[in-house]
Amino acid sequence: NNSVYYGANGYSAKIDYNVTTAGSSSGYFEELGGYPSFSLTDLTGYEGFRFWIKGDAASGFTTKLYVQFSDDTWDKQLFEVTNITSDWKEIWVDLSNKTNPEVDWTKIRQISLVFKNSHATTAQGAVYLDDLRLIDKDNIPLETKTVSGDTQVLIKWKEVTANGLQGY
Repeated sequence: NNSVYYGANGYSAKIDYNVTTAGSSSGYFEELGGYPSFSLTDLTGYEGFRFWIKGDAASGFTTKLYVQFSDDTWDKQLFEVTNITSDWKEIWVDLSNKTNPEVDWTKIRQISLVFKNSHATTAQGAVYLDDLRLIDKDNIPLETKTVSGDTQVLIKWKEVTANGLQGY
């Protein structure tokens, strides 16, 4: 979306979701390395996942959702994100707080945002995402930008347009 974004200029990703049916879930995902020929990524050296989020006041929005990391066998680790508002908020997912020992952090294939009917405070709405980054102070990631001494991997998405997907 080029009319709603964090910072002075740029784009954000608008994620529309609908979990009005009991037991339903919805989400947005990024295949690491790109779909359909994804690559597995070793995230053991990463300290966190940082991004900016805001709810869409016009559409309505949940104040909480999950960030999910999935490995090559689809074992999953969920991290709860709370207190989403209609203002931009920086989210820090601390990757040292892993609770699922089944997830192989040397073989992560996907990062997702997950909306669940049983968890969402508003069952249908939209949120905006911007500046998604994996943070690591010691390793040199594949694509980096240095901000305040942190080395960060930039997660890129494709903008959904009326004509389909366009890369940025």
